Formats: sequence, C-alpha cells, structure tokens
Amino acid sequence: MGALSSWAKKKGVVTAVIAGGADQPDVERLGSNTAREGFTLIELLAVLVLIAILAVSASIYYGNMLNESKKHGAMTLITTAQSQLSFEFARLAVAGLALGSNVQPVCESVIITSPDVNASITCVGNLADYVAITATIDSVNATGAWVSPLNMGP
Repeated sequence: MGALSSWAKKKGVVTAVIAGGADQPDVERLGSNTAREGFTLIELLAVLVLIAILAVSASIYYGNMLNESKKHGAMTLITTAQSQLSFEFARLAVAGLALGSNVQPVCESVIITSPDVNASITCVGNLADYVAITATIDSVNATGAWVSPLNMGP
C-alpha cells in the first residue's frame, strides 16, 4: 500500500483507500472519478483545433468576399463613368459644341474620395468614338468601355 500510494502521489493520481475488515488489509483504488474536475489536455486541444479550423475558414471566406466587393465596386465606377460620358456627349451635342478628346475630367467626377478606400479611374479616348475605362479599388481592377452613339450601327 505504501509503494502504490507514493507512486500515485508522484503521478498526481487520485487514490481512494478502502478499509478492509479485521482479516483483510486496506486496498487502494486508483483513478477514482468522483474527485475529477475540469477538462483534460486532450479535450482542450481538440476544442482549440476546432476553433482554429473555423477561424481559418472564416478568414479565407472573408478575404474572398472583400475582393468580390472591391470588384463589384470597380464595376459600379465603370457603369457610373459610362453614364457620365453619355450625359457629357448629350450636353455637348445639344449645345452644338465639339466632342472633346479630354474625357478624363468627366470620368474623375465619379470618384468620391475616402480615407478608407483607394479608388481611381482612367478614361482614354474621345466622345466622338470610343472611350476605354479602367477602374481600380484597392488594387482590384476592372475594365470597361463607352462607345459613342455616332459609332453605333442602325
């Protein structure tokens, strides 16, 4: 009983002593579940691994959603620039003015500056023909074009 008790103390094992009768010696029982509290290291590690897997998958999903939203934002800038170019074409055509080749100021009017988002748009071409549009939001690019009504077929 003494050797078993000292081994159990060294290993941190819960022991219980069962007292025997007058003709039976006392017996130690190892690993009594009645005194166990808390979680084992394996249980804690399993929970941490599951949390880590969920965190990694959530961050990947979030990153993909963020890039998609930037792409859609850049496409919205292109659509807005196309509308602005159409309005500028109509304004110049109705006034009888020459259709200018400097379309960059028209395109830049669709950009709203923000400290949180780095957005830019580049327009190359002229209102009498064709304008190539490139929009960028936080290094995510989208391209589009505006075609003059003068170049559209019947």
